[in-house]
Amino acid sequence: MRAYSLFLISLLSLGACGEPSSNTQGGGDSPMGDCRQEGQRCVDGFSCEQDATGAYSCVEEAVGGSLPPVAGQEVAGVESPAGVEAPAGAEAPAGVEAPAGVEAPAGVEAPAGMEVPAGTEAPEGGSTGVGGEPVGGEVSAGAEAPIGGEPVITEAPCASAPAGCPDLGWVQIEGGEFTMGSELGQLDERPLRGVQVPTFHMMRSEVTVSMYRACYDAGACSALSTFSSACTWSETPDSKEEYPASCMTWFQLRDFAEWVGARLPTEAEWEFAARGRGRDVVYPWGTDIPTCERATYFGCSDGMTVVCSLPDGNTPEGLCDMAGNVWEWVQDEYHSDYQGAPNDGSAWCATDGCEAEPVSAPFRVMRGGYWSGDADVMRASYRGSASPIVEYGFRGGRLAY
Repeated sequence: MRAYSLFLISLLSLGACGEPSSNTQGGGDSPMGDCRQEGQRCVDGFSCEQDATGAYSCVEEAVGGSLPPVAGQEVAGVESPAGVEAPAGAEAPAGVEAPAGVEAPAGVEAPAGMEVPAGTEAPEGGSTGVGGEPVGGEVSAGAEAPIGGEPVITEAPCASAPAGCPDLGWVQIEGGEFTMGSELGQLDERPLRGVQVPTFHMMRSEVTVSMYRACYDAGACSALSTFSSACTWSETPDSKEEYPASCMTWFQLRDFAEWVGARLPTEAEWEFAARGRGRDVVYPWGTDIPTCERATYFGCSDGMTVVCSLPDGNTPEGLCDMAGNVWEWVQDEYHSDYQGAPNDGSAWCATDGCEAEPVSAPFRVMRGGYWSGDADVMRASYRGSASPIVEYGFRGGRLAY
């Protein structure tokens, strides 16, 4: 499987997302000089990557598909391989514990290191935390609720697996209309447009290693990459089972989604949910600036943290880590702006159902920022993009249905 992944990476210079071009310059998100644009694509041996300023430029590929770190600089879209130190000032949470003051409500199992105080109760009508039912949440048609109120998609392939389906912590997001994009952001966040999003369900947390391992153990998912020290996957369970599953390609997340009977969220659904059902806010928690108590981003950690360990950064509906930790793949193909984008909350792709073959797959959209990114990329309207077959230690996601 690893050899196959490297073979795919070597073909990035072909097809829709890597046709040869004479351009080797980066130009941010502007139509000119942006290696994501037609006619601006990278020559063989170079890949289109995003730097710390948000610009997209052609960067020479290193052997094995990973890119060399820039001395003294974290480049967005590139993580350092094993042995390369994190930026100065980055600290790992001791023992992978939740920050001081983080508490899990009664009835919800806390991640390793998180203290559950006696007498803590869940809000009326539901529970909070990974795997809990949201306040006011309902079970959709075609799903059954076992003890605890967790919806199970009964027709999912995982239902017939010996261990059953993993607990994905579905949260119902009531639909509505909102203004998608930002006039203060990058050019690809414009023009602003009204989008009507139907009611849907979204995972409370990012897909964890333990969730993905259930699919792997059932033979329905391939092993995630371990090429970098930033990758959280391991051959056997270890201390990172409740961390986000990282070094994940778009296709691997899609395979996991099919196994549990779900799908990747559309870009519109993701932004609607990250804004707390479309509020006029900058970040999932509101308009206050990011802090290490709200998100895992540059300077807060030298890697990912346990999912849902920073409740101060949650959306009003209780979605965790919608900013920071890992970039989250969505269904949509990347477009340089919103001209011609659908306004009904559906995904924007050239193919029916957003299907694609790995070799010719166009760039896909990523949302939410990551553990070594700056505050700007964690904005709810910010759009990242990448080849769906490249494995890096900051790519993962969550599902919807």
